[in-house]
Amino acid sequence: MENEQLLTRLHELENNLQKLKDELEPPSKRKGMSRTVRKASNFLLSQWPLISLLGAIAIVLYIQFAFSVDYFEPYRSISTSKQLAEDYRLLGDSLLAKQQFVAAETAYRTALEFDKTDTAATYGIQKAQVFQPLPGEKYYVPEVAYTRLENLRLENLRHKIPNDYLIDYLYGVYYSDLSDQQDAMNWFNEAIKKNSDFTYGYITLGEVSQGNSDMQGACGYYKKT
Repeated sequence: MENEQLLTRLHELENNLQKLKDELEPPSKRKGMSRTVRKASNFLLSQWPLISLLGAIAIVLYIQFAFSVDYFEPYRSISTSKQLAEDYRLLGDSLLAKQQFVAAETAYRTALEFDKTDTAATYGIQKAQVFQPLPGEKYYVPEVAYTRLENLRLENLRHKIPNDYLIDYLYGVYYSDLSDQQDAMNWFNEAIKKNSDFTYGYITLGEVSQGNSDMQGACGYYKKT
């Protein structure tokens, strides 16, 4: 009888112990889950810049492939416009050196159509207008050309573009037209000092030397060209 009571008591103890285990198990799992959440949170916080970058890239790729929209298209368009503006500005410089002043102004204005912030093209228009005749006139007036040149030599413009060899070149053209060959030579040489690769500077020096019957000097400039 006593053995049966002991067995019954032991069985009750086992049942109570199992109940205690069952009651204690969920909190332990919650603790484990809490630690996992904390670890995950710390990882996400530490890697947030990288995760943000990857997320942005994923969004860009999704937009590009899902809607056929290129995220970087506006930037490429701006870059292309600036490149075209520079090409037309360089064309304007070349035409100015060839003394094709109307065509040069057109090239500079086209450059500004592509990039309204191209200050070099704006100054190019000023330079291209120096030797253009007044409205209704066929030829330019030397006094007007000189006034325009003097405006180009304003201190603020010289400060902004101190190495602008084309301004010196235009002075050389002006004095050459006046048959003041010495001043013309001086200005053409100033232009070459600022740009030793300026082909038309050497050409005009050769022409002036040839006009002064300095054939040897002219040949030297033409060879340099």
